[in-house]
Amino acid sequence: MAAPLTAWSYSRAADYAQCPLRFKLKHIDKIQEPPSAAMARGRDIHKEAELFVLGKGPLTDSLKKFEDLVTELAAFPGVAAELKAGFTRHWKKTGYFAKDVWLRAVFDIFLPYADDTALVADFKTGKRYASNDEQVELFALAAMCFAPNVKTVETRLWYLDTGEEEIAEFDATQRDALISKWEAKVAPMFNDSVFAPRPNDKCRFCHFSKSRLNLCKFG
Repeated sequence: MAAPLTAWSYSRAADYAQCPLRFKLKHIDKIQEPPSAAMARGRDIHKEAELFVLGKGPLTDSLKKFEDLVTELAAFPGVAAELKAGFTRHWKKTGYFAKDVWLRAVFDIFLPYADDTALVADFKTGKRYASNDEQVELFALAAMCFAPNVKTVETRLWYLDTGEEEIAEFDATQRDALISKWEAKVAPMFNDSVFAPRPNDKCRFCHFSKSRLNLCKFG
């Protein structure tokens, strides 16, 4: 019998929203999906950005469209890259792999300022998606919980392939409302005992589909 779900992340919530069965097979039954070229490229570019911002690597071609911004970031004392943060069921900080971790978040860039504001930036490869709006909202909430003194969080999405940038701002007065929203959003994921398939336009690409592993009747 598969172990019950105890922790989530934005990517897990997104997988569940797309298809509960795929979510179960991937995250509860732990059936590995083969890595794609796009995923491998994204991981490589994130590592390049981390090394450059921390002064441990060169500015690569992948970062050139945001050269001024990442160079400015690299000069700030206290900037963190690929920062792993864990939170308990009560939205308190804990270890990323701690026994009581309930939510995991990874900040591509986290930079707290002396005026109790903070910057959270995320490097994106590929296309822009509307779902990214929810991702930055959760990142902003996680930043407020990670640094409770922060009054305002600015989020930035940097699309490395196109040079586009999306900026949003969240105020600490929104914290409780955002917590309520996300608790309600992920409750079905934790309470689900059926994990019924949810047919969608991604079925034909799914590793678990009828045409591949045949663990689902769709695709």
